[in-house]
Amino acid sequence: MTNIANPAAFNARTEKFIPCGYYDQLNKGIAASHSIFNYSNFLIFTQMHNSKILQSKKLLVLDEGHQIESQMVDQIGITISKKTLQRYIANLSFREYQI
Repeated sequence: MTNIANPAAFNARTEKFIPCGYYDQLNKGIAASHSIFNYSNFLIFTQMHNSKILQSKKLLVLDEGHQIESQMVDQIGITISKKTLQRYIANLSFREYQI
């Protein structure tokens, strides 16, 4: 293991640094004037307070726009089980349907 308290050893270690491909491309996309993001990143950026990431873009491409609704529900939706509802709501019952 390299001792990072030793400057020479630390420099030798960091010279071999290779950035993560995903985050490297994400940072390039954030810095560019035109970007294509996946829905997860796009929705995260829209929820960030004081974020200028999307405001600085001249072009926004939403590929497969028919999926935006389901992606938004996945991002900000919640799921509550029957068991949890029954725990907090007295005398709650469900009808079971068979398909």
